Order: sequence, then C-alpha cells, then structure tokens
Amino acid sequence: RKIAANYNDIKNRDLVFSEVISARLLLLTLSVLIFICCIFTVPILRENSLLSFLIFFNVVAVFLSPYYIFQGLQNLSLYSFVNLIRGGLSTLLILLLIRKKDDYIIYAAITVLLNLLSSIYFFCYAFFKYKIAFKFLSIKHSIKLLVEDRYIFFSSIIWSLYTSTNTVILGFFVNTEDVA
Repeated sequence: RKIAANYNDIKNRDLVFSEVISARLLLLTLSVLIFICCIFTVPILRENSLLSFLIFFNVVAVFLSPYYIFQGLQNLSLYSFVNLIRGGLSTLLILLLIRKKDDYIIYAAITVLLNLLSSIYFFCYAFFKYKIAFKFLSIKHSIKLLVEDRYIFFSSIIWSLYTSTNTVILGFFVNTEDVA
C-alpha cells in the first residue's frame, strides 16, 4: 500500500523494504524462540523434530518473500509465472518421488525447498532489479510499525490461525491417522 501510493519514489520503496524486512526479522526471531520452546515441550513436535524443522523453513520463505514489492509496483506477472512453474514442478516431483506413506519427509522437503527457492529468487530479483538500498531499523521502529499496521498484521494472523489451527488442535486430542 505504501509503495503503490507513490511507486516512483525510490527512497520510499527503500524505506518500506527496510521497514518490512526489519519487522519481519523481529517476528522471525520471536518465531524461532517460540518454535524452539515448542520443540522441547510439545511431544508430537519433539517426536517429529526433523519434519518440524523442515516445515519451519517455510517461515524463512515467508520472511524473504518480497510479494509486497511486486504488488506495490503492480508487477505481478513475473511473480505469477514463477509461482505457476513452482506449482507445476512441485506437482511433477511429488508424482515422481512419492511412492509410499513414509515419503512424507520427501513431500515436505519438496514443498519447503521450492517455496524457499522461489522466495530467495524473488528477493534477489527485487533487490537487484529495483536497486533497493536496505538499512536495518531499530527494534523500537519495527515495533512501532507493527503497532501502526496491526490491522493488516492481525488479519494475516487470523487467516493463518483460521486455516491451520483446527489441524493443530485436533492433533492434541487424536492420533496422527485421525488428523490425516
């Protein structure tokens, strides 16, 4: 939204990029700490620690994703094309490599790796294509930004909770076969 309002202003784009990355870094750090605590305290996560760590790399992919840059500059064609290729490649690899139920680690690895690679690609592409200058902002500034944009932030959290919490909560009360 801040980029789209004045998409020709390079300093504004640099500031928005720096703000978002700094705020996301703060959230990523908190997420890592919470995740580590959960790995040690939630038995099912501890029992499936390899899968848990693997899937947690999706958080890193989200941290790196510069979707807001492409959206603000109204340049989503490349983003859509690469995501289409990623989806097709993911489907192809799953069809070729997944043969039995124990291949769930391979399934997770395919999904996470392709998400991570596409996020890294988009991050580098946006950074070099738009010649973005990045500067770390203070934790205080990042917190202020999160408070100011809390409605957008909380709507994202609510959506994530809405789409995934039922599976997590169900996992506390029934076995994995019933969750699946």
